[in-house]
Amino acid sequence: MKIVQEEPQKLKTDYEIVAPVKQEYKKVGSINLKRGMTLYEFDFKTLVLKPVQIDRRQAMVDINGRPVKNARATYNPNAFYIQALNMKNAEKKVMKFMIKYKLIHEKEKNT
Repeated sequence: MKIVQEEPQKLKTDYEIVAPVKQEYKKVGSINLKRGMTLYEFDFKTLVLKPVQIDRRQAMVDINGRPVKNARATYNPNAFYIQALNMKNAEKKVMKFMIKYKLIHEKEKNT
């Protein structure tokens, strides 16, 4: 009788290659601000109206050598954006919007 030693089974290791996730920038929208107006943001969850901080920076140089400026603002999907002259006018425009789309009754407007 011959004794044969069994070889220990080799452990197979699986290798997993994780590809880096490419971050895609998605243009949500654009708005042309009228001269003298301020962009306001009304958040529907917190019911807060506040001015939006706009980041203005030089993006590129055009053919004539003049700088072309780009302006960007942060986007909140739960907010309504409106441009107005001042905070009081922005409040009026938000109230008109809410009455128009039946988010608030006209009776509650004055309270």
